[in-house]
Amino acid sequence: MKGSFALFLTVILILTLFSACTPRVHPGVDSSGLEPFVIGGIGPLTEDSSERGLSVKNGAQLAIDEINATGGVNGFRLVLNFQDSKATPETAITVYEKLKANDMNVLLGGVLSEETAALSRVSAVDGFLTITPTAGAKEALGSDGNAFRVCSDNTRSGIAAANFLADKKLATDAAVVYSESFFDGEEIYRAFFTTCTSRGIRTTPKLFPIQGKASDPNNLKLFLKEIKERSFDAIYLVLSPEDTELFLKNFTREEELVFFCTPPKDNPLYEGLLQVTAFCSEEENILAKNFIETYEQTFQTKPDSYAADAYDAVYAIAEAIKRAGITPSNVEESETNQKLIEAMKKIEVHGVTGTMSWTTDGETTRPATIRIFQKGTFVPFIPDETGENP
Repeated sequence: MKGSFALFLTVILILTLFSACTPRVHPGVDSSGLEPFVIGGIGPLTEDSSERGLSVKNGAQLAIDEINATGGVNGFRLVLNFQDSKATPETAITVYEKLKANDMNVLLGGVLSEETAALSRVSAVDGFLTITPTAGAKEALGSDGNAFRVCSDNTRSGIAAANFLADKKLATDAAVVYSESFFDGEEIYRAFFTTCTSRGIRTTPKLFPIQGKASDPNNLKLFLKEIKERSFDAIYLVLSPEDTELFLKNFTREEELVFFCTPPKDNPLYEGLLQVTAFCSEEENILAKNFIETYEQTFQTKPDSYAADAYDAVYAIAEAIKRAGITPSNVEESETNQKLIEAMKKIEVHGVTGTMSWTTDGETTRPATIRIFQKGTFVPFIPDETGENP
């Protein structure tokens, strides 16, 4: 009995010593020997907004693979740990805690504005540099100075669309179709409406009749009939991707200029529509050309602006690491996060969506531009004397 007890103690002692001597396995360490620098990503990979989250994940991963293929950055190998937010702020916070417990160095997220606003609050407490590729709401960045965005904020998007119509003399009577269930929608449509009014364009806000009434197709039919009878010369769709597609499937376009504010799908419904986007065509930017070709080869689909913004966000993180002088030898120091945050205000990134830097409040300096969606990609919109794209 005593011998068995002694043997038991010996086994426990050996296991304890083995456990103590076994080094911690960092996520993503491989044969390269480079220390991992973990980018924690958060966005919807399931539920209604999964296409947006998947685009962000894929765009970010593509940039990471390129950076690692050229030797990484400052002795680091970038690693993406992307978690599903299920399109809810509550789940986003839950998976944020999971990422924090698994060696996250920087937060890429969220994808949607509502989840990003929640994430910015908790990441500010922990001091993490937070970069959202795609959340446009004003409140998404918070007010603590640790959050930055690659996309334009919603207000700028609405203003840019309205000014474009006024500057090019393309519209005198515009409708802005919005949904109360679209989190970003109110900021965008109010900015568009206010700017149109100040620029002499008559503007009529139209509430999309789907929420709570989706089972009655007559509501949608009457709504579209009313818009067609009014003969607006421009329509701005401030709707979710799902509602935008529903509108386009049921609305017969004639001479109206139609703007939309969410990434398009590669199908004929979006042909000839306008968007405020910085995503360049292959002909305009060699970086965009390479990005589009590689993305299509890797994921067997064309990239959207969400993927492009996420791709540029990762390159911004890499530049911030370089500018802050973060290396494997000092990454654990207490001031590392603050150094990365300060570096974001000093870097300039030449990306597939253009050249960008960031202000102290986290906003990008990248200009908001109007492009037309043609043959599955965005090209510059240059109206001729008839108001049509040549």
